[in-house]
Amino acid sequence: MSLTNLSQITSLSPSHFTDTPPVYDISQLEKQFDNLGCIGGGGEGVVYWIKEKTNEQEYALKILCNNIRISPDNQKVAKIISEILNDGISPHLTKICSLMSVKCLLGDIHNPKEPTKFLSKNIGLEKKPFPRRAYLMEKLDGDLASVWKKLSQNQELALTIQIASIQFILTEKNVISMESGKYRNILIKKLDVNDVFRGQVLQNFDFWKYVFGKYSFYLPKPEYLIKLGDYDPWSIAQKPIKQSPPAECLQPYLSYEYKDLSLEDIAEKFKKPTDPHAQIIEIYP
Repeated sequence: MSLTNLSQITSLSPSHFTDTPPVYDISQLEKQFDNLGCIGGGGEGVVYWIKEKTNEQEYALKILCNNIRISPDNQKVAKIISEILNDGISPHLTKICSLMSVKCLLGDIHNPKEPTKFLSKNIGLEKKPFPRRAYLMEKLDGDLASVWKKLSQNQELALTIQIASIQFILTEKNVISMESGKYRNILIKKLDVNDVFRGQVLQNFDFWKYVFGKYSFYLPKPEYLIKLGDYDPWSIAQKPIKQSPPAECLQPYLSYEYKDLSLEDIAEKFKKPTDPHAQIIEIYP
């Protein structure tokens, strides 16, 4: 898939991920996209906020710092996430629009003095540009940490259930994260009228139903969608992953002050609504 076709993508499908991801240089990116600034970065890479010049569609572009090219595991994870989104199983995964490699010098990925430029002036340690693994993804509104301290107990528990849903679904698909504790990679998206799940607008539903084993949770329509936003340290298990007992699936995510709450307590807080006219959507049936 070429960069020139990105504006035509309206949904994801496994066919969007070719066996040999294309390689682009910085000049090709600058020709098609406006760089609106650096969202953030760390030891693994840098994320840019970019806008396509032809249709003004905004994306997040992550370019990795290391010399690792797109691997078969990256391809498999992207395909599985695509299938989950297309099958209407969960809205809690960030859409990957394209996998690619970007040819640049290691030190050229981000220059803080020029935040809207992909390329700085040859500050790299290498003499020859090398293809870096890159992800073009949907642009989200921020990280979970930015709102977490402002939440009430019920809101925190509700977002915890969304987080657990992501891991529960991916574990079923034998997708594992080597850095599952990196909560800065759990992102938020403010729910709006354009968010659609299973062909229907999410705001049309009064409650979102989540099911983990024998426990069911009916969350009031949330303000934020919780999305997993970083896929590069993920891989595919060589053999089926052993599921944690359902009673334990939420416990790792709860704050210290809520650790004494049992799943029965949480299920009681979010039990089935008594209103027979309430509209309910099942996120993970």
